[in-house]
Amino acid sequence: NEEDDELVVRSFPNMCAFSVQVMGQETQTWMEELLQVFKVLVEKISSPAQLTEECDLLAISIIQSAKTQEEINFQTFKPVMMAALRSLLPKDWSTAHETAWEWLWDTVARNLREATMKVRAFRPRNAELFSVLQEEQLEIFRNTIYTDFFTKCAASQDLFKQSQSRLRYIADKVLQSSYDMFHREKNDMVDHLSALGLRHVGYGVPIELFGPFCDSCLQVIKPLIDELPKPESTTLVWCPADRAHQLAERDVPMHLMVEGFRWSLGLVSRVLMRTIVEGSTSVMQAIHADSANGMLKALRDAPRSERYTWQLGVQVGSQSISPLYWALQTGAHQTASTMLKDILTIRADRDRYYYGLNELFHLQPNIVEHILHEAPGLAETFLEGLIWRSH
Repeated sequence: NEEDDELVVRSFPNMCAFSVQVMGQETQTWMEELLQVFKVLVEKISSPAQLTEECDLLAISIIQSAKTQEEINFQTFKPVMMAALRSLLPKDWSTAHETAWEWLWDTVARNLREATMKVRAFRPRNAELFSVLQEEQLEIFRNTIYTDFFTKCAASQDLFKQSQSRLRYIADKVLQSSYDMFHREKNDMVDHLSALGLRHVGYGVPIELFGPFCDSCLQVIKPLIDELPKPESTTLVWCPADRAHQLAERDVPMHLMVEGFRWSLGLVSRVLMRTIVEGSTSVMQAIHADSANGMLKALRDAPRSERYTWQLGVQVGSQSISPLYWALQTGAHQTASTMLKDILTIRADRDRYYYGLNELFHLQPNIVEHILHEAPGLAETFLEGLIWRSH
């Protein structure tokens, strides 16, 4: 209908596109990338760390889709944004709004300018690094990284009890993540890291270990990079990553390889840590401890209407994990038994009854198969809860 059409036309992205046309500009690819995440940037403006993370991810996407190597003038978006906002809020707009939104965009533009400069400099050198590393050097990385890490964090050995082949696989994935961060499609990479981070929630991995682990990775790979052939020129040039300091031209490739590896691995760890923090609910912590009392305590504050979703789904970004399935899979069967009893208990208030059967089969349709495969001893507990609905 006409009202829906008007709402579509008067959306922020469409008003920006209209403003670009009125100003006689051409809609650039980076503006389209920006508009897809503009809402997120606005929401994160009060958190510098999260804003930097989002700008870094956006910068990767912008450079991947860029058709030229020319520097982007992000300030060209400011008049477009301001014109769109004035059109959408004609009655409410004031000088205070003008000042606030100008400050917001200046902050975002500064972060994007710094991030795109780094990505443009690091990306080709990162690809070069992984094309020249030989199997012998990769083997050194696989064998040395854990020695250095365990020396720094002895307690971390309890989290790396896997076989040598598994540890080598993890080391290879660390290297792969550095490459993928620059070259894999952004949304696909973020989804992959979100899923990986949620698995780390179930493993109970402390986020304090990410910093030392990344530092160990860097300490091990830096000597390997220093061994690579260097040009002969000693002419001083500005560093392409920040243009703030000079170094010998022969050192530029090695410097960008090391700093690019540091930057990409740091971004990977930041995404993982954010996912772990957002996904570490009290329910997941109770599962990790396999504590029935801890689970009951975690559910104490849950509203009746949300009690089941707390136990059947933890959402971070576009990824989710079922706490109940994780409890079954990891052997936290005491907690899983408590969860099944809680989900299949009938509750009521003055308005309606609450019974989690429909939510259970909707959010975890293979629950019967999961119980029989992971914890057959809980089948009786499960069936006792279903007896309320037998005919």
